[in-house]
Amino acid sequence: MSNRETLLGAIKANPHENTPRLVYADWLEEFGAGDLDAATVEFIRVSCGSRYKPGMSMPAPAYQWIEGHWPRLIPAVLMEHVVIPQSPMFQRDGRKIWFPFRGRDRCEKTGELIPWKKSRSTEWWFHRGFVEGVRIFASHAYAFLRPLVEVDQPIARFLRSM
Repeated sequence: MSNRETLLGAIKANPHENTPRLVYADWLEEFGAGDLDAATVEFIRVSCGSRYKPGMSMPAPAYQWIEGHWPRLIPAVLMEHVVIPQSPMFQRDGRKIWFPFRGRDRCEKTGELIPWKKSRSTEWWFHRGFVEGVRIFASHAYAFLRPLVEVDQPIARFLRSM
């Protein structure tokens, strides 16, 4: 088991504690690579700031951070196959963020990207440094998005709503 997996396991085992999250942020700052890790460090620190108390959702600065930086937490999802609108809908009190997406598949013959015919929706919960959960409202989208989300957010929970 790697240090990253051990630290993420400690966060899963103690979801309401700041210490495992802040230790993970320190570790990521030293050993992380890329903007996803930098964004995770920033979000953890703003989410676990001095105003956070166990049982509350997140302090106001964490919501402000999410509104400006949420795409940095899910770069694999935002790759060429999924188009996300610029203005998702935020619901602060429930930690939820909704955005429709239109997926695209590659044509086997030409390699060209072909849009899906129907728009799909997902519902995301961001909490204290991570994507806490994702609800995906289409079976094709679920099969496509789950592996991408797992690359970026290894502790996210998934719900299917078809």
